[in-house]
Amino acid sequence: MPNRPEPWHDDDAFWKRTWSFQFDETRWKDLEQHVRGLIRLVPLRKNQEILDLCCGPGRVILPLASRGFRVTGVDITRPYLDHARKRAKERGLSCAFIHDDMRTYRAPRTYDVILNLFSSFGYFKDQRQNQKVLKNVHASLKPGGTFVLELRPREVYQRIFQPRDWDMKDGVVVLKNRRPNAAWTWLDSTWTLVEKGRPVTFDVSHQLYGKDDLFAMMSKAGFQDLKAYGHLDGRPFDEQAMNLVIVGTRA
Repeated sequence: MPNRPEPWHDDDAFWKRTWSFQFDETRWKDLEQHVRGLIRLVPLRKNQEILDLCCGPGRVILPLASRGFRVTGVDITRPYLDHARKRAKERGLSCAFIHDDMRTYRAPRTYDVILNLFSSFGYFKDQRQNQKVLKNVHASLKPGGTFVLELRPREVYQRIFQPRDWDMKDGVVVLKNRRPNAAWTWLDSTWTLVEKGRPVTFDVSHQLYGKDDLFAMMSKAGFQDLKAYGHLDGRPFDEQAMNLVIVGTRA
């Protein structure tokens, strides 16, 4: 089957077909640790308005809502929003969900805290679009508000890089082939999912940012008091870190 022409990040079929690989048991098991760390790191308070930008199926927004936080989730993938809404209703949780694109969503001076977690940034080839996301976030924060960005940075990709691997869940095999550019600023990947002998291929690509790149971009967007961590629990960003967390504020 030929590769799909729609960009992977806008393709509901990609997110639906890769659900079991994107949100496997390990990620859900580690969620409580992530949420507890996040609450301490910011720190979050019950009277704050919190936005989870690219909230997906509600991995963070639902645990926060269950603790009494006032939360809104924005995502472009309708099936994920539908799943999050359903789970919130089943649990009797008060959450707001908005179907929108992070390149266009802007709610001036609305939120005390905005989260963009689990490598949900840097999807766009045109760097101006990624910078626009940060500008939208900055504009949507109240003065003194906090932005938390978490992703896997270039430093970690270079340290643990594997050009190919595979996995199998629920009778579906996924084969991943990865190709960074020479400067390690962009990663092209091909995901081939095989179910009942039939392959479906998705082209998945994104920016590879280092810590200094992100500090520069966030400063350009207007963020101040930037701090880097290696985990949402506040551990340092060092050679053992598997991710990068940057916390910045709007003056």
